[in-house]
Amino acid sequence: MKIKVGIVGMPNVGKSTFLNLMTQKYVAQEGEWPFTTINPNRGIVLYDKEEFLTVFKKFGSKSIKYPELEFIDVAGLVKDAYKGKGLGNEFLSHLKEADILIEIVRTFEKENVPHQEGNIDPERDHKIIEEELLMSDIKICERNQKKDKILEKIKEKILKKEKLDDDQIQIAKSYGLFALKEKIIIENGKRNLDWVDFSFSFKEDFNHELKIKIIEKILDKLNLTFFITANENETRINLIEKNSNFKEAAKIVHSDFEKKTIKVQVIELKDFLRGEEKIKIFNKNDKIIPESIYKFIF
Repeated sequence: MKIKVGIVGMPNVGKSTFLNLMTQKYVAQEGEWPFTTINPNRGIVLYDKEEFLTVFKKFGSKSIKYPELEFIDVAGLVKDAYKGKGLGNEFLSHLKEADILIEIVRTFEKENVPHQEGNIDPERDHKIIEEELLMSDIKICERNQKKDKILEKIKEKILKKEKLDDDQIQIAKSYGLFALKEKIIIENGKRNLDWVDFSFSFKEDFNHELKIKIIEKILDKLNLTFFITANENETRINLIEKNSNFKEAAKIVHSDFEKKTIKVQVIELKDFLRGEEKIKIFNKNDKIIPESIYKFIF
């Protein structure tokens, strides 16, 4: 399972810097002028938690397979982009495939890094981004509602901020509407805004621990957890929905496992790391135990 994460925000807020930090590579060009990013930048971010490496070493595995998240960085949005201002908002189509959005808002002050609106105002910027994402959804609904009549009702509900029913949700997801996507907001600066999920200076404060916290926030928003399979050949960390059963977990490891699995041996990761290998046995239809090491019994 590869999670796709879209990065949005106004120009010069640090979106490309954030992508480079998360991937630990120079994936995206960084600049002190608007619209440095024109074509979307993509980079792979590994969920390389230190505890996973400990499991790898204890099992003496030859290799370790971390979960991968694909981050997608697009050009900065400006006010009235949906009307064609700046680069417009057509590049938002690259984020329709994203499972979740990360919005970057800026609070850092730097004279040689101009702000599109002339001054630093994260609340205003957030409202602009929200409006642009909303109008992108509206335009998609209007463009397609002749062939898909239900989009007219979806558009009305989105504008009124009303909840969609199950059928409408499935249709909205098929069009990649942003109204259905989870979002995390990150402040690039140190005002510590009380309405964002993370506040830190991208240039000064980023570290591996913070990277893992951001990834785990993404997984939590998407209702995902992990389980581990490990032997002398490979330690593998697998992502799975929290409400899954062991049969579904077996299928993630290998399609044959779903049919062959009878029971599952489970050691909770916290116990394993303390040297307390308390093995529990579960049937394949039982609910999974998150953050644990599994051994499937055929």
